[in-house]
Amino acid sequence: MAWQNILGPSRTPRAPLSATEELFRSYLDLRWHFDPPAASAAGVTGADDRLGDFTADTMRAHLAAFRSLAGAIEQLEVEDPPEEIERTALLDEVRITIARFERERPHVHDPGFWLAHLFTGYHTLLRRRYGTAAERARGLFGRIRATPEFLKGARETLRDPPRVFLETARKMLEAAPGLLAEAAAAVRAGAPELAEPLDAAMAEASAAVARFGVALRSELAAHHDDLSFAIGEEQFNRRLHHEHALQAGAPELYRYGLRLVEETAAELEALARRIAPTVPWRTLVERLRSRGGPGSGLLPAFRDAVERARSFLLARDLVTIPEGDLEVVETPDFLRPLLPFAAYDPPGPYAPERTGTLYVTTPRPGEEPAHGHHG
Repeated sequence: MAWQNILGPSRTPRAPLSATEELFRSYLDLRWHFDPPAASAAGVTGADDRLGDFTADTMRAHLAAFRSLAGAIEQLEVEDPPEEIERTALLDEVRITIARFERERPHVHDPGFWLAHLFTGYHTLLRRRYGTAAERARGLFGRIRATPEFLKGARETLRDPPRVFLETARKMLEAAPGLLAEAAAAVRAGAPELAEPLDAAMAEASAAVARFGVALRSELAAHHDDLSFAIGEEQFNRRLHHEHALQAGAPELYRYGLRLVEETAAELEALARRIAPTVPWRTLVERLRSRGGPGSGLLPAFRDAVERARSFLLARDLVTIPEGDLEVVETPDFLRPLLPFAAYDPPGPYAPERTGTLYVTTPRPGEEPAHGHHG
């Protein structure tokens, strides 16, 4: 969206901002303050050393600010059609943010929401290829130092998580020691002068992670209803319409899903008959899974498929492919419980480096399939 280009490190001097552009910029300022790791992922570096705050009092202040901004966007008079489209897109984004945190309340009911925020804050800086090592190191040091207070806020805020959210968070937390160690190594390499305060910060952060693990295992009780994760048809439709710009509602999507299930099952049955004519396809899948899955061959297969798709598009001049590379890499451990198969992570809109990432989750022997929810 063009409104995303209003703010960013690459912005060049230009004429004074219009009223619409001022609102766009206000939104981005608010958004980056609300979610510093999202700012880092977008390529905005000013809050690289911070984490968000989703405790009760702070969330009330954030939501009040989002509601005030939504009101200002609604009252804005726009005559230019393209500008009106941009205004509507921005209004939808603000409204869905408000609805999500007022109705779904992931900060209250999903411990994985907190861990995803924290781990993404580390991971984004560890993968960054622009800027200096010292700049990345200072950002990581700030986030390590902020981790104890952040996780303390999580413990104080979380209530009645759905069982699936609680189980997913427990799996995510297993990646914390390795991610912290990687962050600490990057700080030592990029900013050796921080070695002494880093040792103290790492000790506190590691203790906070262990304390949060105790909370997940024995203090935070799962909601009595295993289906409490459901957001309801009204909120689901709101997300479809305003977040994904889809006209179809839940009933249409459900029918479409049923048809896809039937088509996929038919394809599986046909393939299974070719492999083992007398064995039901479900039994055959379990047998193949017990052998350890595709293992190390999956990443090369994805890379080959990506290259063949790119060559196909270029040869036929079907679309304009943006500049930059696409890396196909193993899904980070902290994301494995959320990404059961594969997911694309685009480069930040303000990042000078234009490499996208396709995460592929390679099956591991004995590992249960991921739930694949997104908090």
